[in-house]
Amino acid sequence: MSATEEEEFQPSERDNHSTVRVGDNLYMWGGYQRSLTYEHESDRKREITSVVEKFNLLTGKWEQKPTTNNPPLGVWGYASACIENEIFYFGGACNHDNCHHNSLHSLDVNTLEWKEVAKTSSTSGPMQKRCGAMLALEFKKGDGGCLAVVGGYGPVSDNVPEQVGAMYGRDEADDSYQYCNEIHYFSQIKRQWLSPTVTGDRLPPISNFTLTPVTTDSALLFGGNTPDGPSNRLYTLKFKESEVEITEIPNPGGSDPWPAERDSHYSVLIDNGSSGPLLLVMGGMDMSDCWILDINKRSWKQLDTLEDDITERYDYSMAVYNVTPSISWVVVFGGRQPWSVLRDTNVLEIEYSNDELRVGVVPLDQYESELNKKYIDKWCIEGSVELKLTRVQMLGHPGSGKTCAQHLLLNEDPPYYVPASNPSTNQDLAHNAESSPTTESTPIACKAVKALRISVDDDEGLQRVQSDKLLLKLAADLKNEVEKALADLQEKETEGVDYSLQPQEYRATADEESMAISKNEETADTGSTGISDLRRNEDVRGIEDSSETGQDSSSESPKKKFKASLEESDILENISNLITKAKAAKLSREWVYIIDSGGQPAFQELLPLFTRAASLTVITLNISKDLEDEVTIEYRIKGETFNYDQEPVHTNLEVFKSAVSSGAIYQNPLVSLTDHPNHSMFFVLGTHFDVFEKKYKNKIERRHKIKEMSEKLTSSVPPDLKKDSVIFIKKDSIIYPVNTLLKGAERKKASKELSDAISKRGEVSFTIEVPIRWFALELQLEKKAELRGFVSKEEAIAEGERLKMTGIEVERALKYLHHCTIILYYPEVEPKLVFLKPQVIIDVLSHLLVLTYKEDRLIRLLAGSVTTKEVNDIADYGKFRKTLLEKFDKFTGEFTPRYFINLLNHLHIIAELPIDATTEEQVYFLPCALPPYDASTFEIPASKIKPFRLLWNKNTAASKSIVTVCVPQGSFHLMIVHLLKQKRYTVKLSSQFQQYRNAVMLLVSFSPPRKEKVYIVNRDEYLEITYIGSQEYCPALLELVKVAVKESIAAINVSCGELCTAFACLEDGNCIVDEEGEPIECPDAKGHSSCESFNDDRYLCWFKNSKLQDSVATPTVTSNGDKLPGGTTILNESHKPLILEALKKVVSQWKRIGIQLGIENHELETIEYNRRYQVENQVQDCRKDMVNLWIRTGTATKRRLIEALEAEGLKEDADELKQL
Repeated sequence: MSATEEEEFQPSERDNHSTVRVGDNLYMWGGYQRSLTYEHESDRKREITSVVEKFNLLTGKWEQKPTTNNPPLGVWGYASACIENEIFYFGGACNHDNCHHNSLHSLDVNTLEWKEVAKTSSTSGPMQKRCGAMLALEFKKGDGGCLAVVGGYGPVSDNVPEQVGAMYGRDEADDSYQYCNEIHYFSQIKRQWLSPTVTGDRLPPISNFTLTPVTTDSALLFGGNTPDGPSNRLYTLKFKESEVEITEIPNPGGSDPWPAERDSHYSVLIDNGSSGPLLLVMGGMDMSDCWILDINKRSWKQLDTLEDDITERYDYSMAVYNVTPSISWVVVFGGRQPWSVLRDTNVLEIEYSNDELRVGVVPLDQYESELNKKYIDKWCIEGSVELKLTRVQMLGHPGSGKTCAQHLLLNEDPPYYVPASNPSTNQDLAHNAESSPTTESTPIACKAVKALRISVDDDEGLQRVQSDKLLLKLAADLKNEVEKALADLQEKETEGVDYSLQPQEYRATADEESMAISKNEETADTGSTGISDLRRNEDVRGIEDSSETGQDSSSESPKKKFKASLEESDILENISNLITKAKAAKLSREWVYIIDSGGQPAFQELLPLFTRAASLTVITLNISKDLEDEVTIEYRIKGETFNYDQEPVHTNLEVFKSAVSSGAIYQNPLVSLTDHPNHSMFFVLGTHFDVFEKKYKNKIERRHKIKEMSEKLTSSVPPDLKKDSVIFIKKDSIIYPVNTLLKGAERKKASKELSDAISKRGEVSFTIEVPIRWFALELQLEKKAELRGFVSKEEAIAEGERLKMTGIEVERALKYLHHCTIILYYPEVEPKLVFLKPQVIIDVLSHLLVLTYKEDRLIRLLAGSVTTKEVNDIADYGKFRKTLLEKFDKFTGEFTPRYFINLLNHLHIIAELPIDATTEEQVYFLPCALPPYDASTFEIPASKIKPFRLLWNKNTAASKSIVTVCVPQGSFHLMIVHLLKQKRYTVKLSSQFQQYRNAVMLLVSFSPPRKEKVYIVNRDEYLEITYIGSQEYCPALLELVKVAVKESIAAINVSCGELCTAFACLEDGNCIVDEEGEPIECPDAKGHSSCESFNDDRYLCWFKNSKLQDSVATPTVTSNGDKLPGGTTILNESHKPLILEALKKVVSQWKRIGIQLGIENHELETIEYNRRYQVENQVQDCRKDMVNLWIRTGTATKRRLIEALEAEGLKEDADELKQL
């Protein structure tokens, strides 16, 4: 599990619980948990039962919510059902002796308030029991609903009088308990328990069965435990106002498949629309199979595609989510396996169409992306746009010509800067030479330019397009599709066809039907026992009915009707209405997204967070300079240039090497309809070619020089990486030379050639399918955000409603567009904003970073009232406060300094530091603002522990070999912030040590108040971690750092599987080791001979299962049972009475004592579970079982027992033990 603050919440282990669906959430409460106390009421029990876990069906994430008022005491084995927004809980076991309940409580999921509906009673109502079932019924609209409670298991004594006509049967294993077949109603209006008449095939006394609702007044009952043992009988129950009719569905026997007897299993209804409902049954006590019942055909089918670790469980919970009419997801949580209590969440996918059944498992870490795919497929049925995307990212040092190259690619005039004070300046002066920079510095990443290739074979190349024009184009394309369809219909002389823009009815999904039923909407009585057809009419503006206008519409042609309707709607309504007429139209577009980025190193580190993985990276190199020439780091604004002399030396060669090596491991998160590389390809653009031509006037000399530069560039990266990722312009050159300042016809020709060189390469594009409505939504939102650069979620929903999209559908569309376009949408950050122009975020962050230049004139151009202290804090220590942000004029509307801070915090760009004691302001830490690494001041002391390294390997497709690549850009700072935020251990920045952008010293407290020193340095090709501290904490530190690294690289789409642990080997090599420290890849050609030095404590201490641990001396064993021997002497069976005497006062803490003694949780839980039905001496016997197990481990010592008692605060007991 993640060790960071942002680790995803996972509920604790439990069984005998339920998950109840309300809307788009599952609510889970209670259950038998290992931390549950054996008391009727206690603070600890109240703590456990006063929370509810909520599973979001849209995201696949769990969260825990506190509840108010008094929760039920029947915490496990209860029955549950839902009416609208209230979940009702009946009965259950208290976990206190044989205490059971027959109370009824409700939880309002909107307020999370508990309410006692009916008290526990020993004189009336259902039996005090557990492991029965409850259903929500509605016989008449407006009657408030009714709850039906069926069967169960509970104590014989001190219980309510038997129900008239009901049957009871003693449990042979414990005759103080009995089964029952009671059926009670609880009337919501009368607020009392009622006994309906039961007819037909009466159930036997039964518990641990499943009762699955099929309609609002019928259900299926399967399996269960009876006095005669487990059952596999199947019954239908038909509920009426005062009667329950039960019919057994006989087992035909013979060759017809039928599930075996079982109890403690679970079942859910899978509704597949026209295919009919299905019943899914899984697991049970001593069972590991899964079955599907076709309810209409009454035929069973066993499913054998699921693994036993999913199906082999009992007393778990299961809930269904109908994703599409043919696909259902089933969420399975917890339960028990023979030797453990479970806490895993599994999601099964059931697809049933054309009489074919497919069953699979949805990985939880892919839940949301898989769900989006299903919804995209659903929406694409009505119409879609196949979008061929080429995501171009411009990289290069400042002044290398990135922005000028972008303008050339779009066949636009080169940009230039004319000072506002002198607007009459001759524009031609700005174009004299490309080596004279004329543009302002690009921030971290400028607004992506959408370039649309209208036709692959045209003479225009790429064009910058506007969203309003594209909306008109989209409407026109749809109009053409409809007119084609109308022409076909007219030719066939089809009659009775609706040609207006009125929307079409469609078959609602089972979830929409369920929601409609919960809102008491009336449906037609079809006489079917299944779910009724529910149809929905969209309320949209169409044309006036011809009967109202007095016109005879029969004389109008389909085209005239269509055009008349089209003229009456605005463009967005046109698109929405045209979609329903276009009949699954398939349109196509070819996009090129161009993202220009800032060349300053600090900007480059943040780039991966604000841009999606590029399919093509264009590296701009100033070929008028040699590859080894030092690059000046500068920033230009308002016609002025500011140099930053603190950066280490950078060259063109280093820019290329870093970009190719680091970028090769970024993964594209989208699934393409066509084959394409899952990493970026690299295109080298040689800029300043006009200056290059003057420097090398001979054509042959120029060609030779470019070839020479290409060879140097390609030799700087591994050969296989070069074959995999670098585009060759010619056989012997990777450089595409260009003069970005051309004019007129020459510029147009150069633009076309460059765009063809980029866009006609199949390996740099990928194709995705986008629903037309989503495509139109993005274009409309761009129009809406034209002035501010963003819209609120509420504004986005309002625009979606014009496209006939619900709020949930808009939410899904925004999340999808966030991944595949340049929209930024972070729903976790309040208020929820949708950024169509991410520039508004990036400008503020860029201003913060530029302050580190410490140029007074530059600072005044950005924000005139910034103080010297504020500049020094950000430039020297990476620290800032909200008051600094308030001095920038970049905020507007809901985009405030507070929102900006919340966003950076969410993205792990910043971490909170202690509040300033003087000003009482919150201080924030921005690692990428720190000064660059200075080896002369960042001294790492020698350590007795061997430093470890983390590096990245890349599997190349060219030769299927593995190459080591550079540390991914942006990952180092994210990792540091993750470490500072995680809660497992205390990690702080050292205030006595100068921190750097790529080298930090942290203080880690594994055992407070002691602080261990950790030095982390980004060496470009690997991360180096040096530890000055105790060897016993080495495995914890290794895990801590690796988890932080994995979480940071996941945020920038880098594969975690390519992260390796290594140690220095030979002069500058890396010996990669496995999780146990064994070398698996070493530069030593002699077969790890130089790794022999690893076989000592300095190296082995990093690994939990190392030889170092194996070398610990084995304690001696004694058989003297009259006194507990001290030291490390092993205790045996003869010492058991004395051990139990020492533990006689331990009651509720016995499991925690067991954990202190080194016994595994699941072993203690098994002991507890095996004694769960025991009424007398339960705790004493659990203690005996625990001591027996501890002795058998061969690790029992008096010292460990004393330490365990002291750790639990039982000092007096520990002192007494010392005397034994």
